[in-house]
Amino acid sequence: MCGIFGYVGHDRNAADLVLRGLKKLEYRGYDSWGVAVGHRDQVVLEKRTGKIGDAVPDLPASAIGIGHTRWATHGGVTEHNAHPHLDCAGRLALIHNGIVSNYRELREPLVRSGHRFRSETDTEVVAHLIEECLAATPAGPEQLVTATMTAFRRLRGLNAIAVADVRTRQIAAAKSGSPLVLGWSDHGHLLASDFSALLEHTRRVTFVEDRQAVLLSRERCRVFDADTGRELTPAITEVEWEAAATELSGYPDYMTKEIHEQPAVLRRLAEAGGEHARRLAAMIRDAGDVFVIGCGTASHAALAAQYLLARIAGRRVTVASASEFPYLGDFVGEGALVVALSQSGETIDVIDAVRAARQRGARIAAMVNVEGSTLWRLADLTVPLGAGPERCVLATKSFTAKLA
Repeated sequence: MCGIFGYVGHDRNAADLVLRGLKKLEYRGYDSWGVAVGHRDQVVLEKRTGKIGDAVPDLPASAIGIGHTRWATHGGVTEHNAHPHLDCAGRLALIHNGIVSNYRELREPLVRSGHRFRSETDTEVVAHLIEECLAATPAGPEQLVTATMTAFRRLRGLNAIAVADVRTRQIAAAKSGSPLVLGWSDHGHLLASDFSALLEHTRRVTFVEDRQAVLLSRERCRVFDADTGRELTPAITEVEWEAAATELSGYPDYMTKEIHEQPAVLRRLAEAGGEHARRLAAMIRDAGDVFVIGCGTASHAALAAQYLLARIAGRRVTVASASEFPYLGDFVGEGALVVALSQSGETIDVIDAVRAARQRGARIAAMVNVEGSTLWRLADLTVPLGAGPERCVLATKSFTAKLA
């Protein structure tokens, strides 16, 4: 898991803006980080290993920038392997969240055609692949996104990519399986792995769907079907969270802050009334087989639900880790209910399990903290956890909210 952030707009302090965004995404990876901006039609780059801390990048003023915070997959924890990665000409800078499972077969012809690789990563292959596609794409305002979509269609695996072209002052991105959110602000357009990183600038966001691509410029933000190239109308959502909810607010760390926020979360849930809970109870009552799934801490909440439903409702349910749910596929069908638990709403094993269950005719209920997330949108009924942003890697208040 990695965090990506991009900006293009009117603010000339893109490096600082991107770095602030990365700090809000550091829970997604903190063994290395990097920021790239455009200056005189060339990429200027700063990459370091370790946490961001109080780092101040020594980068020129620019109105376009992208950044990345990494947990290493392909290649060790080195500055060469940190993102962003560049093309041969220093025109493109690319960031990536996911794994390109066919990167070896893509890399070999690129090496033969003269591309110079500086890292051990699968990500750098994508930068050079887009460079090749860009050279073969007619010039025009959609050249970058067209080349990005062409390259994206050749990737295998779950990925979100974003590439900045510092000559055209554009950012193109595409996703399949990994989260990507657009932000619409008064001073430009942004993208990030998690909308909480955008709240400093805007509450107006678009959740990019799988197999979609986007093109950001200072003036416009456009969305495309990545497989056909057809332009789509973006769906803009105004999220309820405030930027202040993502700050430490005097606490020494986010874990301490989020532990102390638990009473307020419980009060908020009590004051909201039980309409969502009543609807979920009705779905459980009317269903045939009931399955409760989650990963990590959410799977522990699922186990608690198993005991609570048996004691309070006299209802037997099957609990499974979402990654092991496929083994139960033969028992899921019409009339079944799958209750999926996820703080982020982007847990890929949970999402895959939900999609498989829906194909078999099951109904889906979800308990989700992040409004508008993939799981939120997939479910027939969504029960909002209302816990607010959870920045600590360890789940605290979201677990309490699931039990409530």
